[in-house]
Amino acid sequence: MTEVLMGSILVFIEQRNGKVKKVSLEALGVARRLAGKINAGVDAVLIGSNIDDMAREVSSYGADRIFLADDPIFSTYSSEGYLYITSDLAGRIKPLAILMGATAMGKDLAPGLAARLRTGLASDCITLDIDKSGFISVTRPVFGGKLWAELSFSRPEFQIVTLRPNVFSAIE
Repeated sequence: MTEVLMGSILVFIEQRNGKVKKVSLEALGVARRLAGKINAGVDAVLIGSNIDDMAREVSSYGADRIFLADDPIFSTYSSEGYLYITSDLAGRIKPLAILMGATAMGKDLAPGLAARLRTGLASDCITLDIDKSGFISVTRPVFGGKLWAELSFSRPEFQIVTLRPNVFSAIE
């Protein structure tokens, strides 16, 4: 029998101009693969204005639950607003990991989220794996891509990872 862990893998869904960014769909594919190894769920957080159609798209790419913050105030990205929503949600659902794209928005949001949740951050990752206890290990390029660093987290809660775009596959 597979061990069942509490928690889920939370994916921050980045959107612009009414379209979900491809890297977010790639992150959902990674989350689904990792969650399958430990029998966990995949959650998504989607912040914006008039985002119902995007929520349906996110659902078709593997999110078990989608948390929406739909308000005209979120029609444009706000570091403080998005950080508040995402950190508050993470505090409530206690995910094992939080995945997002290593985009301008992800690079702005992830460090603040790590600081607020008092956890580590692995950025610009090109591989991810998870063990039976829920610990994530990653590979990321260093020194301009000349070397790769292999990292792992020290606790299986709030492991924040940004994913390099166009490295992983979206799975519908």
